[in-house]
Amino acid sequence: MFRPILACFGGKMKFFTRTFDGHEVRLFHDANNLRVYPIISWIPYFWDSDIALDMAIKIPRFGKYGDSWNYHWELRDLDNKMIYQGNFPKEGDDIVTVTNKGFRRKLVYWNSGKKRAIVLGNVHPHREYMLYIKFKTATIESDNMLMACFSVDDRDT
Repeated sequence: MFRPILACFGGKMKFFTRTFDGHEVRLFHDANNLRVYPIISWIPYFWDSDIALDMAIKIPRFGKYGDSWNYHWELRDLDNKMIYQGNFPKEGDDIVTVTNKGFRRKLVYWNSGKKRAIVLGNVHPHREYMLYIKFKTATIESDNMLMACFSVDDRDT
């Protein structure tokens, strides 16, 4: 009886803020998802949920903008093994443009970002997942950075 209550208050998805090239980078729930609201964000993802995440970039006060960053994301399990759906790994490549146009989220001024930057789709329940991202510009490349940890539940539980 207490497990569903604890599951909801446990905050099933944890996001981390990382720094790359002097900019803070963070993932958020998709803007079209109800989990963007504070209390509703405690609701876990289920096996039939379409998981999509927005990326936000905070430009420093005297930071540079106008760059394009390539990024590569990978979904891994707790043993650091790639997650496969069929014969294909859950990974992707894309580009985000660092700009000074308005992109405000979560009471913090996130100057730049990309909507639906990472689309995971449906993933299997009863597993713990870790989402890693590697950024690359023309001059520098980051290591794999842990950006989010989450678990997926079954609706029966």
